[in-house]
Amino acid sequence: MKKERFKYEIPSVMMGIDYRKLCWAASDSEAAKKLEVSLYNIRNYALKYKSGAEFENVMGYMDSGRIIFEEGRKDLNRKEMPLEELAAIIDKYQQAFYAGF
Repeated sequence: MKKERFKYEIPSVMMGIDYRKLCWAASDSEAAKKLEVSLYNIRNYALKYKSGAEFENVMGYMDSGRIIFEEGRKDLNRKEMPLEELAAIIDKYQQAFYAGF
């Protein structure tokens, strides 16, 4: 019998930008390993629920902040994407933002 899988979601920060990391896992320890956080953080701070289509990789999304509101990228609001793609977007905007200093 296949083990039931859940969607885990935990808040995180990358270069000063708040975002959320997501993954599907069968246990808290598997989710902690995928999301690269401690088991304590998964058990105390992560949301755990059954929802949406399953995916294998770690995903991420932003739901507020400077990139969405000040830079006008409302198309990124709550758009789930691979974590590497999200990191590239955040890096691009942070480099442009700090270039003026």
